[in-house]
Amino acid sequence: MNITIELIFGLMAITLGVIVTIVEFRRKRVADAWLARATRVEGLAYRSNEVETYNHMSDNFAHGTATVHHVKYRAANKIEYEIPAGSLVKLGDTVEVAYNPDLPSDAKLVQEARYKVGCGFVIIVVGIGLIVLGFT
Repeated sequence: MNITIELIFGLMAITLGVIVTIVEFRRKRVADAWLARATRVEGLAYRSNEVETYNHMSDNFAHGTATVHHVKYRAANKIEYEIPAGSLVKLGDTVEVAYNPDLPSDAKLVQEARYKVGCGFVIIVVGIGLIVLGFT
């Protein structure tokens, strides 16, 4: 059996993919535990503002603007809080907000609080493909 560069990179990719997958599942477990103990209330997207963006990866260091919407919600302590919601919601939208009952200012939109996994699996598949390519 010849050890080819594809086999070496394939094994490295699979190793990296397994590590990334383990980290993703740990982060997902933490995010799911936070969401499970969080209190949920309705929030309202009530204002927006423009923020300057900067792309350091572009050749000309492009600047631009993005719209950030803000959601307000009322916690059980009757105090109204506000969180940035990015541009996923439109002004006037009602959204579900999850907040930490011990610290009501610690809140997230429920639609953003769910942690997604999958990058590690993609890296593993690439590694398997490289190994198969190395054997052919």
